[in-house]
Amino acid sequence: MKIQACLKKLSAFIVSLIALLTVVPIAAESDSKGTMPEVSEFHTDFTSLNMLSQLDGDFDAYYYETVENDTSGAAEELDTRWRLQNNRLTIKTPSDGSYFKNMAALTYTKHSYKNFQATYTFSQSSQVFGIMLGTAPGEFAYTGTTTWTSELPYGDIASHGGIVVIIDSEGKIRILGAVENGYQRTTEGIATFGTATDEVKENVAAGKNHTVCITVSDSVLTVVIDGMADNKKTVALTGDYDGGYISLVGNSMWASGGFGSLEIKEFDFSIDFAAIAGGDYAEKLSEHFDAYYFQSLTKASGNGNTGTPVSLASQWKIADNTRLYANTGKYSYSEGLAALTYRDKEYKDFEATFTFSKNGGFRGLMFGTKQGEFAYDTTEPLSSGSYMVSLESRGGVFVSVNDNKIRIYGAVPGGSIYVYDKQDGTSELKDFVNASNKTLHTLKITVSGKRLTGILDGIEASEFVIPLTEDYSGGYISLVESYNQTSGGFGGLTI
Repeated sequence: MKIQACLKKLSAFIVSLIALLTVVPIAAESDSKGTMPEVSEFHTDFTSLNMLSQLDGDFDAYYYETVENDTSGAAEELDTRWRLQNNRLTIKTPSDGSYFKNMAALTYTKHSYKNFQATYTFSQSSQVFGIMLGTAPGEFAYTGTTTWTSELPYGDIASHGGIVVIIDSEGKIRILGAVENGYQRTTEGIATFGTATDEVKENVAAGKNHTVCITVSDSVLTVVIDGMADNKKTVALTGDYDGGYISLVGNSMWASGGFGSLEIKEFDFSIDFAAIAGGDYAEKLSEHFDAYYFQSLTKASGNGNTGTPVSLASQWKIADNTRLYANTGKYSYSEGLAALTYRDKEYKDFEATFTFSKNGGFRGLMFGTKQGEFAYDTTEPLSSGSYMVSLESRGGVFVSVNDNKIRIYGAVPGGSIYVYDKQDGTSELKDFVNASNKTLHTLKITVSGKRLTGILDGIEASEFVIPLTEDYSGGYISLVESYNQTSGGFGGLTI
């Protein structure tokens, strides 16, 4: 009996230990003085938590009875208003649906951010759920009493340097605080929020989960819902935004909605090409990028892996104010390739994410090269069946997306690898295979040591892990494209 009792205690301890490991700050070792550095990357899945106390040490809780005239909140225990309920993290406050009263904030305290990407999942419950950026702990992003009056079309919101992003029950994106006029919103509900017959009630009643991706870079805020270009809002931030802490915010009655997860990543560089659309887009790109053209990678008839510097404006265009593309007039992995190289820094181990839409051409990410050089060259033009014999790695890697295929060329075993080729449209990747050109996809590439990992649209079934050969030693990162018909292109890049 004593042995059984001990086994029960041991089993309970193991369960508790596993639960504690579901909150995953990405931390470094302590320094020579024994102090811990700030944790700039964070991820937790609230649906996996057993106890709210697992968030202690990472988050502080604050309550704002009103922010009509004062941005200061009252510190309180996490379990005063926050609950793990219905497999979500939710809130209980006296709720009147206001953006100015009874707001609760759960603030990640391990690091402050200025340029970053934060992604959270949530389900709606006809109340207020969102994220707050750029504030001091215990401070709110704005003051005010209303978002709209006939005399004040943008209400009386006064920015205090922070931003709150809310997805309301009608599926509209609302941005309050350090933006022009203090308040911006989309006029239409997001496309994935409900059904055509009864958008609000159907979405709320079904408890549908949505993913909100927030990116801030160079004083530009981009919001993308469920990875779709139609569900996107980009705004310029005002000069009083200077970064700060990130909080989950809202008011609710413990209804069916709540937060499912939160991930925060700081980055070196991020750009949303829709945000720079306009007559001076090429000038803005030129602040960080150089353009090269590779007429032929075939050594006998071309320049091998050496490209020609070209005018960025002449080669790269922005279509529909949303997508960056290069139309080279070729469809070949060895001829007519355009590269847009990020020149500010070289990388060996890194994480890079690019968004793209598909068409008949191909595009992708190249890394590990010198400026003006391609990842490989060839002994003859690449054609079907000749990849393995004619391609020679020059130490770089090109990850290419073409229709429903992902191919990797260069410093990988054999010089060329097909990651997958899904043709039947019935797999977990059917949304990628069958999607229209308008759909925005995300490919995340991570390189650590001699290992390349990629994942498409966050789908677990799409993940691939590829070894890199010894000639890979790092270098510059480029976007590469060929044969674009303007219907596809790149949406953005984050490193």
